[in-house]
Amino acid sequence: MNRDPIGEEAFFEQFVKAQSKSIAEEWLLVSRDPEYLFVHNTPLNRVDPNGLTDRPWPINGRVKVDKDCNKTIKSVDIDNKKVYLTNGDESTPWDADVDFVEIDGTWYKIGAANFKVGPCCIPDTGFRKATSDEMRAISALTED
Repeated sequence: MNRDPIGEEAFFEQFVKAQSKSIAEEWLLVSRDPEYLFVHNTPLNRVDPNGLTDRPWPINGRVKVDKDCNKTIKSVDIDNKKVYLTNGDESTPWDADVDFVEIDGTWYKIGAANFKVGPCCIPDTGFRKATSDEMRAISALTED
């Protein structure tokens, strides 16, 4: 087991530059946890290629929608050409590999992270908007 790189100042700054201040502070606190706590005491069943996540295999993005959100949230898996529609108090399947999620007409890149849609359908913070090239790929997949 090697040391978590998030404690390295340059690595940490690069990793959190697109994140909100609260998420950056959360990552810094979590990086100080003992290694086995970080992987929930199951290092063989957890995948942590960059030392930044405790996600179980497969590494993927997932959308979770709060029970008080009354909208259907659209998300896409570009590689597998799948579109997911998720309602309040639901999430995309555990093995879904969601790349982007749409909130009120804006698409966000989620990568290998959980994207939480909060009460009143407010999107999670710290995720960047899709680029124009990414929007073309999304549009090709979601055109009706």
